[in-house]
Amino acid sequence: MAQIGKGNYARVFSARHRVSNKKIAVKCFSKEKLYNSENGLKSLYKEIKILQNLGNHPNIIEFIGNYEGNSTYYIVLGILDGDSLYQTIKKAKEEKKFTHEETQIIIKQIILGVKHIYDKQIMHRDLKPENIMFKNKDKLDSLVIVDFGLADFTNDVPYLFSKCGTPGYVAPEVANYVEKEKKGYSAICDMFSVGVILQIFIYWKEIQ
Repeated sequence: MAQIGKGNYARVFSARHRVSNKKIAVKCFSKEKLYNSENGLKSLYKEIKILQNLGNHPNIIEFIGNYEGNSTYYIVLGILDGDSLYQTIKKAKEEKKFTHEETQIIIKQIILGVKHIYDKQIMHRDLKPENIMFKNKDKLDSLVIVDFGLADFTNDVPYLFSKCGTPGYVAPEVANYVEKEKKGYSAICDMFSVGVILQIFIYWKEIQ
Protein backbone atom coordinates (compact mmCIF):
# COMPACT_ATOMS: atom_id res chain seq x y z
CA MET A 1 0.00 0.00 0.00
CA ALA A 2 1.15 3.54 -0.74
CA GLN A 3 0.19 6.52 1.42
CA ILE A 4 -1.74 9.13 -0.57
CA GLY A 5 -3.01 11.41 2.19
CA LYS A 6 -2.81 12.34 5.86
CA GLY A 7 -5.06 14.16 8.35
CA ASN A 8 -5.24 14.84 12.08
CA TYR A 9 -6.69 11.44 12.92
CA ALA A 10 -6.15 9.31 9.84
CA ARG A 11 -3.80 8.33 7.07
CA VAL A 12 -5.05 7.33 3.61
CA PHE A 13 -3.50 4.57 1.54
CA SER A 14 -4.13 3.27 -1.97
CA ALA A 15 -4.58 -0.50 -2.17
CA ARG A 16 -6.32 -3.28 -4.10
CA HIS A 17 -9.33 -5.26 -2.93
CA ARG A 18 -8.35 -8.90 -2.36
CA VAL A 19 -11.53 -10.30 -3.92
CA SER A 20 -12.38 -7.91 -6.76
CA ASN A 21 -8.80 -6.67 -7.38
CA LYS A 22 -10.40 -3.22 -7.60
CA LYS A 23 -8.21 -0.25 -6.73
CA ILE A 24 -9.41 1.31 -3.46
CA ALA A 25 -8.54 3.94 -0.87
CA VAL A 26 -8.20 2.90 2.78
CA LYS A 27 -8.61 5.51 5.49
CA CYS A 28 -6.82 4.33 8.65
CA PHE A 29 -7.76 5.81 12.04
CA SER A 30 -5.53 5.30 15.07
CA LYS A 31 -7.62 3.99 17.99
CA GLU A 32 -5.25 5.66 20.45
CA LYS A 33 -5.77 9.09 18.88
CA LEU A 34 -9.54 8.60 18.72
CA TYR A 35 -9.76 7.49 22.35
CA ASN A 36 -7.68 10.47 23.47
CA SER A 37 -9.79 12.94 21.50
CA GLU A 38 -13.07 14.35 22.77
CA ASN A 39 -15.89 12.74 20.76
CA GLY A 40 -13.28 11.16 18.46
CA LEU A 41 -14.82 7.69 18.37
CA LYS A 42 -18.37 9.08 18.29
CA SER A 43 -17.47 11.24 15.29
CA LEU A 44 -15.98 8.26 13.45
CA TYR A 45 -19.10 6.15 14.01
CA LYS A 46 -21.27 9.02 12.78
CA GLU A 47 -19.15 9.46 9.64
CA ILE A 48 -19.51 5.74 8.87
CA LYS A 49 -23.28 5.85 9.43
CA ILE A 50 -23.58 8.89 7.16
CA LEU A 51 -21.56 7.23 4.38
CA GLN A 52 -23.73 4.11 4.69
CA ASN A 53 -26.91 6.19 4.46
CA LEU A 54 -25.70 8.13 1.43
CA GLY A 55 -25.42 4.94 -0.61
CA ASN A 56 -24.33 5.04 -4.24
CA HIS A 57 -24.45 8.33 -6.14
CA PRO A 58 -22.19 9.47 -9.01
CA ASN A 59 -21.31 12.73 -7.22
CA ILE A 60 -20.62 11.29 -3.75
CA ILE A 61 -17.48 9.41 -2.71
CA GLU A 62 -18.07 5.66 -2.97
CA PHE A 63 -18.30 3.89 0.41
CA ILE A 64 -17.17 0.26 0.20
CA GLY A 65 -17.04 -0.79 3.85
CA ASN A 66 -15.53 -0.37 7.30
CA TYR A 67 -13.47 -2.71 9.48
CA GLU A 68 -11.93 -2.78 12.94
CA GLY A 69 -8.38 -3.99 13.66
CA ASN A 70 -6.45 -4.36 16.90
CA SER A 71 -5.21 -0.78 16.94
CA THR A 72 -6.88 0.76 13.89
CA TYR A 73 -10.30 1.48 12.41
CA TYR A 74 -10.55 1.30 8.62
CA ILE A 75 -12.91 3.01 6.17
CA VAL A 76 -12.67 1.68 2.60
CA LEU A 77 -13.58 4.10 -0.18
CA GLY A 78 -13.44 4.32 -3.94
CA ILE A 79 -10.10 5.52 -5.28
CA LEU A 80 -9.86 9.00 -6.79
CA ASP A 81 -7.25 9.46 -9.52
CA GLY A 82 -8.02 13.12 -10.26
CA ASP A 83 -7.13 16.35 -8.48
CA SER A 84 -9.27 18.26 -6.01
CA LEU A 85 -11.34 21.17 -7.29
CA TYR A 86 -8.96 23.41 -5.35
CA GLN A 87 -5.96 22.10 -7.29
CA THR A 88 -7.91 22.30 -10.56
CA ILE A 89 -8.81 25.96 -9.95
CA LYS A 90 -5.21 26.82 -9.04
CA LYS A 91 -3.95 25.24 -12.27
CA ALA A 92 -6.62 27.02 -14.31
CA LYS A 93 -5.56 30.37 -12.87
CA GLU A 94 -2.03 29.73 -14.08
CA GLU A 95 -3.09 28.55 -17.54
CA LYS A 96 -6.61 29.64 -18.56
CA LYS A 97 -10.01 30.39 -17.10
CA PHE A 98 -12.85 27.88 -17.27
CA THR A 99 -15.33 28.27 -20.11
CA HIS A 100 -19.03 28.79 -19.29
CA GLU A 101 -19.67 25.19 -20.37
CA GLU A 102 -16.96 23.82 -18.06
CA THR A 103 -18.29 25.92 -15.17
CA GLN A 104 -21.80 24.56 -15.76
CA ILE A 105 -20.51 20.98 -15.76
CA ILE A 106 -18.74 21.48 -12.42
CA ILE A 107 -21.45 23.45 -10.59
CA LYS A 108 -24.26 21.15 -11.82
CA GLN A 109 -22.48 18.12 -10.34
CA ILE A 110 -21.92 19.88 -7.01
CA ILE A 111 -25.62 20.80 -6.83
CA LEU A 112 -26.68 17.24 -7.71
CA GLY A 113 -24.41 15.89 -4.98
CA VAL A 114 -25.73 18.39 -2.42
CA LYS A 115 -29.33 17.57 -3.42
CA HIS A 116 -28.66 13.88 -2.79
CA ILE A 117 -27.15 14.71 0.62
CA TYR A 118 -30.19 16.88 1.42
CA ASP A 119 -32.62 14.17 0.26
CA LYS A 120 -30.96 11.78 2.73
CA GLN A 121 -31.55 14.38 5.50
CA ILE A 122 -27.85 15.05 5.94
CA MET A 123 -25.83 18.25 5.87
CA HIS A 124 -22.14 18.25 4.90
CA ARG A 125 -21.18 21.46 6.76
CA ASP A 126 -17.71 21.79 5.20
CA LEU A 127 -18.19 22.20 1.45
CA LYS A 128 -15.14 23.82 -0.15
CA PRO A 129 -12.94 23.17 -3.21
CA GLU A 130 -10.57 20.98 -1.15
CA ASN A 131 -13.47 18.61 -0.33
CA ILE A 132 -14.54 18.20 -3.94
CA MET A 133 -12.52 15.74 -6.01
CA PHE A 134 -12.45 14.25 -9.49
CA LYS A 135 -12.54 10.48 -9.90
CA ASN A 136 -10.65 10.63 -13.16
CA LYS A 137 -7.79 12.90 -14.13
CA ASP A 138 -8.71 15.66 -16.59
CA LYS A 139 -12.40 14.63 -16.62
CA LEU A 140 -14.57 17.44 -15.26
CA ASP A 141 -17.69 15.24 -15.39
CA SER A 142 -16.30 12.85 -12.73
CA LEU A 143 -16.76 15.13 -9.72
CA VAL A 144 -17.49 13.75 -6.22
CA ILE A 145 -18.01 15.35 -2.81
CA VAL A 146 -15.72 13.91 -0.12
CA ASP A 147 -14.85 14.22 3.60
CA PHE A 148 -18.00 13.79 5.68
CA GLY A 149 -16.14 14.17 8.98
CA LEU A 150 -18.18 17.25 9.96
CA ALA A 151 -21.46 16.06 8.43
CA ASP A 152 -24.54 15.47 10.54
CA PHE A 153 -28.13 14.24 10.27
CA THR A 154 -31.00 16.69 10.14
CA ASN A 155 -34.01 14.37 10.51
CA ASP A 156 -33.96 14.35 14.32
CA VAL A 157 -32.50 17.81 14.82
CA PRO A 158 -33.91 20.25 12.21
CA TYR A 159 -31.61 23.01 13.46
CA LEU A 160 -28.13 22.12 14.60
CA PHE A 161 -26.15 23.87 17.27
CA SER A 162 -22.42 23.55 16.68
CA LYS A 163 -19.95 25.95 15.13
CA CYS A 164 -17.92 24.27 12.37
CA GLY A 165 -16.78 24.61 8.77
CA THR A 166 -14.08 26.58 6.96
CA PRO A 167 -13.91 30.41 7.12
CA GLY A 168 -14.77 31.94 3.77
CA TYR A 169 -17.12 29.10 2.80
CA VAL A 170 -19.22 28.60 5.92
CA ALA A 171 -22.69 30.22 6.06
CA PRO A 172 -23.11 33.30 8.33
CA GLU A 173 -25.61 31.53 10.62
CA VAL A 174 -22.99 28.85 11.30
CA ALA A 175 -19.99 31.19 11.60
CA ASN A 176 -21.88 33.59 13.88
CA TYR A 177 -23.46 30.93 16.05
CA VAL A 178 -23.52 31.97 19.71
CA GLU A 179 -24.28 29.14 22.12
CA LYS A 180 -26.19 31.20 24.67
CA GLU A 181 -28.62 32.49 22.02
CA LYS A 182 -29.62 28.94 20.99
CA LYS A 183 -30.28 29.95 17.39
CA GLY A 184 -29.37 26.97 15.25
CA TYR A 185 -29.19 26.44 11.49
CA SER A 186 -30.43 24.00 8.86
CA ALA A 187 -29.12 22.11 5.83
CA ILE A 188 -29.55 25.33 3.80
CA CYS A 189 -26.06 26.25 5.06
CA ASP A 190 -24.58 23.89 2.43
CA MET A 191 -26.16 25.91 -0.39
CA PHE A 192 -24.41 29.04 0.87
CA SER A 193 -21.10 27.20 0.48
CA VAL A 194 -22.08 26.19 -3.06
CA GLY A 195 -22.76 29.85 -3.80
CA VAL A 196 -19.30 30.84 -2.58
CA ILE A 197 -17.73 28.22 -4.85
CA LEU A 198 -19.81 29.48 -7.80
CA GLN A 199 -18.62 33.02 -7.06
CA ILE A 200 -15.03 31.90 -7.62
CA PHE A 201 -15.96 30.96 -11.20
CA ILE A 202 -18.17 33.97 -11.93
CA TYR A 203 -15.84 36.66 -10.64
CA TRP A 204 -12.64 34.60 -10.92
CA LYS A 205 -12.09 35.43 -7.27
CA GLU A 206 -8.60 34.74 -5.96
CA ILE A 207 -8.36 31.42 -4.15
CA GLN A 208 -5.74 31.18 -1.43
